[in-house]
Amino acid sequence: EGGEFTYSPDGRQIAIVTPGSINLVNADGSNRRDVFTYTPVATHSEAPFYARPVWAADSSALRVAIPPADPNAQPSPPASVWRISTDGTPASMIGSIATGQMKSSVISPDLRYVAHLHQEQSGPTSPPVSGLLITDLDSGDTVTQYPEATLIYGWAPDSQHFAFLTQSDAAP
Repeated sequence: EGGEFTYSPDGRQIAIVTPGSINLVNADGSNRRDVFTYTPVATHSEAPFYARPVWAADSSALRVAIPPADPNAQPSPPASVWRISTDGTPASMIGSIATGQMKSSVISPDLRYVAHLHQEQSGPTSPPVSGLLITDLDSGDTVTQYPEATLIYGWAPDSQHFAFLTQSDAAP
């Protein structure tokens, strides 16, 4: 119930994530501060959504992608990507990404890219079309697309490679 946490690269701070906020605390547990709040995301299950912030290599900031509060809303609102500074400066939205009804997004270790699943209805009677998009957060451009992706595992430390699962991988 205390939240999920991740240490900064320099080991001096901890980001504590709850279903509606991100707090920073010194590594010794002192100086807890609320640095970012968001509307809790509906998961349609008992398991709450926890944001997954990624630290900058110099520990000066974090980036986090927050899906829409109701991922099943139509038309589907985009997820928002935020920069959270550790110096007390208010968090700032740096962009948005299309997610459709999917919630999974993973920011690269260099904070430049976000891999996100996207799902769209191609027609009123046809099944949704899904895929993995890679968006460059600096330019806002979608730089890569992989159709039929269903799950993102994560990025390699070089921010150039990532692992994901496709529908054909999941077949028996």
